[in-house]
Amino acid sequence: MQMSNKEFLAQIEELKQSYIAHLPEKMEQLKKLEKSLDEDLSNFESLKELYQLTHKLAGSSASFGLSELSERAYELEMFIKPLVKKNEALDKNSFEVYKTLLNSLKKSFSE
Repeated sequence: MQMSNKEFLAQIEELKQSYIAHLPEKMEQLKKLEKSLDEDLSNFESLKELYQLTHKLAGSSASFGLSELSERAYELEMFIKPLVKKNEALDKNSFEVYKTLLNSLKKSFSE
């Protein structure tokens, strides 16, 4: 049995609403990682988790048309990516850029 276009679009909308309903959990993950990194810039595991979270957010939010969230997540992902690839933690020089990008990402959760 083939699904109608209307049924398909309704299912996509239902998935989008479910995704949006779970965004507060993602925000809590983000805040937890932020706190961990604020307490210890050299916490590479938290930086790696943040990279994975932003990578997933960038892709999944784009899939549901949440372009602002996707773009902000992608910006932070691309900032962190070279550090993760080189197994480097944040340092004092990169901290301000990281905080600016992170704050921008957090704002986009409510937009």
